[in-house]
Amino acid sequence: MYLAAHDGVLCELVTDGSGGCTDRLDPSGVWLFGDMTRRYDSETAPFDVHLYGFAVDGVSGIEVTANGVTTSLSVRHNAFETTLRNLSFSDISAVSVVKASGERLRLDPAAYFPHMPLAR
Repeated sequence: MYLAAHDGVLCELVTDGSGGCTDRLDPSGVWLFGDMTRRYDSETAPFDVHLYGFAVDGVSGIEVTANGVTTSLSVRHNAFETTLRNLSFSDISAVSVVKASGERLRLDPAAYFPHMPLAR
């Protein structure tokens, strides 16, 4: 995971992930990404969700709740990453940004991840 600046905008590159630039972050100060893939090559294989992204200084973590289980991601050097097994984007019910001050900002998962019915 790499961060850089180019002509005054923030740019990122994630190996086996996304790449791009932005001139604005949402008010949470987090640039959140996710990829949903089948675990193996089969129409009946379970999905995994690879969550990753970047955060401004002062953000200490991201909490993601899926299927009633909350996973905490630590932000280190302004980056975070994890893979959630056996679930899809539609299973994600909550995302919160945790600031170093203890303040929590709730994000709308539907704004970041498509919630479409999937054939299983």
